[in-house]
Amino acid sequence: FGALETAATVFEKYAGSGRAMIGSFHDGYDIRMATYPTVLPLDLLNRKLKNYRMVPSRYRYLVRSNEVLRELQYILKEFQEVHLALYRKIMQEIFSPALKEASQAAKAAKLAKLLVVELEIFYDLNVVDIPEYYEDNSATWFEGFLRLLEWQDVPAALKAPDDETPGAIENLKAQVCRNVALYADKYQEQVEP
Repeated sequence: FGALETAATVFEKYAGSGRAMIGSFHDGYDIRMATYPTVLPLDLLNRKLKNYRMVPSRYRYLVRSNEVLRELQYILKEFQEVHLALYRKIMQEIFSPALKEASQAAKAAKLAKLLVVELEIFYDLNVVDIPEYYEDNSATWFEGFLRLLEWQDVPAALKAPDDETPGAIENLKAQVCRNVALYADKYQEQVEP
Protein backbone atom coordinates (compact mmCIF):
# COMPACT_ATOMS: atom_id res chain seq x y z
CA PHE A 1 0.00 0.00 0.00
CA GLY A 2 2.96 2.34 -0.50
CA ALA A 3 1.09 4.34 -3.15
CA LEU A 4 -1.88 4.70 -0.83
CA GLU A 5 0.24 6.17 1.96
CA THR A 6 1.91 8.57 -0.46
CA ALA A 7 -1.47 9.58 -1.85
CA ALA A 8 -2.78 10.31 1.62
CA THR A 9 0.12 12.58 2.41
CA VAL A 10 -0.33 14.52 -0.81
CA PHE A 11 -4.09 14.73 -0.22
CA GLU A 12 -3.47 16.23 3.19
CA LYS A 13 -0.87 18.64 1.86
CA TYR A 14 -3.12 19.94 -0.89
CA ALA A 15 -6.25 19.78 1.19
CA GLY A 16 -4.50 22.25 3.46
CA SER A 17 -3.58 24.44 0.49
CA GLY A 18 -7.06 24.22 -0.95
CA ARG A 19 -8.59 25.03 2.39
CA ALA A 20 -6.46 28.12 2.79
CA MET A 21 -7.24 29.16 -0.77
CA ILE A 22 -11.01 28.97 -0.45
CA GLY A 23 -11.03 30.22 3.11
CA SER A 24 -13.41 27.63 4.46
CA PHE A 25 -11.21 26.05 7.10
CA HIS A 26 -9.15 26.99 10.14
CA ASP A 27 -5.78 28.70 9.86
CA GLY A 28 -2.70 26.76 10.80
CA TYR A 29 -3.76 23.43 9.33
CA ASP A 30 -0.44 21.95 8.28
CA ILE A 31 0.42 18.30 7.82
CA ARG A 32 3.96 17.42 6.88
CA MET A 33 4.76 14.24 4.96
CA ALA A 34 7.32 13.20 7.60
CA THR A 35 4.61 12.91 10.26
CA TYR A 36 3.01 9.85 8.69
CA PRO A 37 3.86 6.32 9.75
CA THR A 38 5.28 3.92 7.20
CA VAL A 39 2.05 1.96 7.04
CA LEU A 40 -1.20 3.88 6.90
CA PRO A 41 -4.28 1.84 7.90
CA LEU A 42 -7.17 1.90 5.44
CA ASP A 43 -9.44 3.48 8.07
CA LEU A 44 -7.07 6.39 8.45
CA LEU A 45 -6.61 6.74 4.70
CA ASN A 46 -10.40 6.77 4.29
CA ARG A 47 -10.76 9.54 6.90
CA LYS A 48 -8.04 11.58 5.21
CA LEU A 49 -9.62 11.13 1.79
CA LYS A 50 -13.04 12.14 3.14
CA ASN A 51 -11.38 15.13 4.75
CA TYR A 52 -9.80 16.08 1.43
CA ARG A 53 -13.13 15.62 -0.36
CA MET A 54 -14.51 18.62 1.50
CA VAL A 55 -12.31 20.85 -0.68
CA PRO A 56 -13.65 19.90 -4.15
CA SER A 57 -17.20 19.03 -3.00
CA ARG A 58 -18.12 22.70 -3.15
CA TYR A 59 -17.85 22.59 -6.96
CA ARG A 60 -21.05 20.56 -7.17
CA TYR A 61 -22.92 23.76 -6.41
CA LEU A 62 -20.92 26.35 -8.33
CA VAL A 63 -21.43 27.68 -11.81
CA ARG A 64 -18.53 27.69 -14.23
CA SER A 65 -16.60 30.96 -14.09
CA ASN A 66 -13.01 32.06 -14.56
CA GLU A 67 -12.56 32.24 -10.79
CA VAL A 68 -13.90 28.71 -10.27
CA LEU A 69 -11.73 27.37 -13.08
CA ARG A 70 -8.65 29.04 -11.56
CA GLU A 71 -9.41 27.45 -8.19
CA LEU A 72 -9.84 24.05 -9.80
CA GLN A 73 -6.62 24.43 -11.74
CA TYR A 74 -4.80 25.31 -8.52
CA ILE A 75 -6.21 22.30 -6.65
CA LEU A 76 -5.56 19.92 -9.55
CA LYS A 77 -1.98 20.98 -10.16
CA GLU A 78 -0.50 18.36 -7.85
CA PHE A 79 -3.56 16.32 -6.94
CA GLN A 80 -4.69 14.94 -10.30
CA GLU A 81 -1.81 12.49 -10.74
CA VAL A 82 -2.09 11.27 -7.17
CA HIS A 83 -5.85 10.87 -7.59
CA LEU A 84 -5.39 8.66 -10.65
CA ALA A 85 -2.58 6.66 -9.01
CA LEU A 86 -4.73 6.02 -5.95
CA TYR A 87 -7.67 4.98 -8.15
CA ARG A 88 -5.46 2.50 -10.01
CA LYS A 89 -4.08 1.08 -6.76
CA ILE A 90 -7.51 0.68 -5.16
CA MET A 91 -8.87 -0.94 -8.32
CA GLN A 92 -5.95 -3.37 -8.35
CA GLU A 93 -6.50 -4.22 -4.68
CA ILE A 94 -10.29 -4.51 -4.82
CA PHE A 95 -10.18 -6.96 -7.73
CA SER A 96 -7.52 -9.08 -6.04
CA PRO A 97 -8.60 -12.74 -5.79
CA ALA A 98 -7.43 -12.75 -2.16
CA LEU A 99 -10.26 -10.37 -1.21
CA LYS A 100 -12.81 -13.11 -1.85
CA GLU A 101 -11.58 -15.00 1.21
CA ALA A 102 -13.74 -14.57 4.30
CA SER A 103 -10.68 -13.50 6.29
CA GLN A 104 -10.35 -10.46 4.00
CA ALA A 105 -13.94 -9.24 4.43
CA ALA A 106 -13.01 -6.19 6.51
CA LYS A 107 -10.33 -5.14 4.02
CA ALA A 108 -12.72 -5.56 1.09
CA ALA A 109 -15.34 -3.40 2.79
CA LYS A 110 -12.78 -0.70 3.63
CA LEU A 111 -11.44 -0.64 0.07
CA ALA A 112 -14.98 -0.32 -1.28
CA LYS A 113 -15.69 2.66 1.00
CA LEU A 114 -12.40 4.23 -0.04
CA LEU A 115 -13.23 3.74 -3.71
CA VAL A 116 -16.66 5.36 -3.28
CA VAL A 117 -15.00 8.47 -1.84
CA GLU A 118 -12.43 8.39 -4.63
CA LEU A 119 -15.26 8.29 -7.21
CA GLU A 120 -17.13 11.11 -5.43
CA ILE A 121 -14.00 13.24 -5.73
CA PHE A 122 -13.84 12.39 -9.44
CA TYR A 123 -17.40 13.68 -9.80
CA ASP A 124 -16.67 16.85 -7.83
CA LEU A 125 -13.59 17.66 -9.88
CA ASN A 126 -15.38 17.07 -13.20
CA VAL A 127 -18.76 18.67 -12.53
CA VAL A 128 -17.80 22.22 -13.56
CA ASP A 129 -15.58 21.32 -16.49
CA ILE A 130 -13.52 18.33 -17.58
CA PRO A 131 -9.96 19.02 -16.46
CA GLU A 132 -7.49 18.29 -19.26
CA TYR A 133 -5.71 15.61 -17.24
CA TYR A 134 -8.97 13.74 -16.63
CA GLU A 135 -9.90 14.00 -20.28
CA ASP A 136 -6.46 12.70 -21.28
CA ASN A 137 -6.86 9.77 -18.87
CA SER A 138 -10.56 9.15 -19.42
CA ALA A 139 -9.89 5.67 -20.85
CA THR A 140 -8.35 4.57 -17.54
CA TRP A 141 -11.23 5.99 -15.51
CA PHE A 142 -13.98 4.64 -17.76
CA GLU A 143 -12.41 1.20 -18.19
CA GLY A 144 -12.49 0.96 -14.40
CA PHE A 145 -16.08 2.19 -14.31
CA LEU A 146 -17.09 -0.48 -16.81
CA ARG A 147 -15.24 -3.15 -14.86
CA LEU A 148 -17.07 -2.16 -11.67
CA LEU A 149 -20.46 -2.16 -13.41
CA GLU A 150 -19.84 -5.60 -14.94
CA TRP A 151 -18.37 -7.12 -11.77
CA GLN A 152 -20.10 -10.44 -11.08
CA ASP A 153 -17.88 -12.39 -8.68
CA VAL A 154 -18.08 -9.78 -5.93
CA PRO A 155 -16.63 -10.68 -2.51
CA ALA A 156 -19.40 -11.56 -0.07
CA ALA A 157 -18.40 -8.64 2.17
CA LEU A 158 -19.47 -6.19 -0.56
CA LYS A 159 -22.91 -7.66 -1.17
CA ALA A 160 -26.11 -6.29 0.34
CA PRO A 161 -26.87 -7.70 3.79
CA ASP A 162 -30.59 -7.80 2.96
CA ASP A 163 -33.10 -6.64 0.37
CA GLU A 164 -33.61 -3.28 2.07
CA THR A 165 -30.02 -2.15 2.61
CA PRO A 166 -27.63 -1.52 -0.28
CA GLY A 167 -24.28 -3.22 -0.03
CA ALA A 168 -20.92 -1.70 -0.81
CA ILE A 169 -21.08 -2.93 -4.40
CA GLU A 170 -24.42 -1.18 -4.92
CA ASN A 171 -22.96 2.03 -3.51
CA LEU A 172 -19.95 1.72 -5.81
CA LYS A 173 -22.09 1.07 -8.87
CA ALA A 174 -24.42 3.95 -7.98
CA GLN A 175 -21.49 6.39 -7.85
CA VAL A 176 -20.11 5.00 -11.11
CA CYS A 177 -23.52 5.62 -12.70
CA ARG A 178 -23.52 9.21 -11.38
CA ASN A 179 -20.07 9.77 -12.87
CA VAL A 180 -21.01 8.28 -16.24
CA ALA A 181 -24.29 10.23 -16.28
CA LEU A 182 -22.36 13.45 -15.60
CA TYR A 183 -20.25 12.88 -18.70
CA ALA A 184 -23.22 11.75 -20.78
CA ASP A 185 -25.31 14.79 -19.78
CA LYS A 186 -22.74 17.57 -19.69
CA TYR A 187 -20.06 16.36 -22.03
CA GLN A 188 -21.97 14.50 -24.71
CA GLU A 189 -19.46 15.40 -27.43
CA GLN A 190 -16.64 13.74 -25.49
CA VAL A 191 -18.50 10.47 -24.96
CA GLU A 192 -20.13 9.99 -28.36
CA PRO A 193 -18.25 7.65 -30.73
